[in-house]
Parts: sequence; structure tokens; C-alpha cells
Amino acid sequence: MVKISGWVYLVIGPIISLFARYVQNRGGKGLALFFWVGIALIAFGIFKIVTRFITRDKIEKKESKLKVEKESRLFGLGLKADVNITAEERERVMREKQQAMRTIENKTTQGAHSTQSSQQSRSQSASQTPNIISCPTCGTNHYSNSNFCHMCGARLK
Repeated sequence: MVKISGWVYLVIGPIISLFARYVQNRGGKGLALFFWVGIALIAFGIFKIVTRFITRDKIEKKESKLKVEKESRLFGLGLKADVNITAEERERVMREKQQAMRTIENKTTQGAHSTQSSQQSRSQSASQTPNIISCPTCGTNHYSNSNFCHMCGARLK
């Protein structure tokens, strides 16, 4: 649904009221209702502008909180929205996650079957799967065959 600004009501209200008054002065009848509708639109427009001005700080805080939550989801950091993170902290957490991923990969490859065919198929799939690298600018994870960051557009190679 489209949100209509209070300024729109402030413009349309006087137009309706003045037109109704103009037609009524020329001999038209039954337009008093339109005059009062125009006045009501003016009052509603003022109300919307005042409430928007009062709640502006709350809306800005909510938007910044949502932005931090979105960033934390995008970077996979799992941070709460009220935590402000620096680039260094983001890089540190990304390195820790990459180390944890490597540890898990090592454990899964060590516990695999020792048959020759499974080792060959694993080595073939490992050679086909590119490594994960991080963007030096924003810290987003990418495959090593990516040339540019998908988030900020920085050159990776």
C-alpha cells in the first residue's frame, strides 16, 4: 500500500475547499459538504506532518537497527542488531569462521573411507570445488574463481 505524505493532503484540501466555496458563491447548492471535507483533509495533513516529525527519531533508529541486522545476516556473523562492529572485528570473525570450516573439512576427509575409488572421486570433486576467499574491502565470502566482490564490487584478483 502506498503511503501518502501529509503535504499531499495540505495541497488537495485547500483546492477542494476553495473550489466548493467558489461554486457555492456562484449559486451552486449542496457543496458545503465538500468545503468541510477539504478542511478535514487540511487538518489530517497537518496531523500527519506533526506525527512524522515527532516519530522521526524512532523511525531512524529502527531503520539503522534493521540495516545492522541485514548486514550481520549477509556476512553470516550472527550478531545482534544493537552491536556496532568495526571492519577489523568483521575480518577477525570471518577468519575464525573460515578456520572452523577448514577444520570441519579436514575432519570429514580424515574420516572418509579408505578405498581407492572413494579417494579418487573425492580428489576429483575437491579439484572442481573452488576455495573460499574473502573480499579485502568488505569481508564477504566468495569462491576463488570470482574476480569481483558481489557486495561492494571491489576487485578480488
